[in-house]
Amino acid sequence: MTDNIRKIGFIGLGSMGGDQARELAKLPLELTVYDLFPEALAKFEGRATLAASIADVGVDADAVGICVRDDTQVLECVDALLPVMKRGATLLIHSTIKPKTAQQIAKRAASVGVDVLDAKPVGRRPAQHAARASTQDRLRGLLTRPLCSEKATEHRREGR
Repeated sequence: MTDNIRKIGFIGLGSMGGDQARELAKLPLELTVYDLFPEALAKFEGRATLAASIADVGVDADAVGICVRDDTQVLECVDALLPVMKRGATLLIHSTIKPKTAQQIAKRAASVGVDVLDAKPVGRRPAQHAARASTQDRLRGLLTRPLCSEKATEHRREGR
């Protein structure tokens, strides 16, 4: 699966997302980033492609990470991304959202051939170190194992 990942997108470059995207920028992959705030985007100039819209992040991406504030913002991202993401791509949701929202997203994504991975950061390390380690762990997992499906999300919610 590693050979299939060539282009990654990341949306949300705040305190958590910015740290994760900075780690992704170190990888030998094409990275496209987006944030509503131009000053957040400016930090990635010369290190990533700066997208003009959420949808631009998903075009031709093999994986897109979303790290925004809440369910509403995640759904706004999903609404813009799903129509442009290619079949077989993966959507990684780093935001803390309700299980019902995750299930709805997984169902919608499956209908267009996009996989969803519930990838919110966990742990009690200082934020910078947690972002760096958790991003690397999630990406390593993405590259080495099958991805979550709607059924896997349901099992996780039920504690199986």
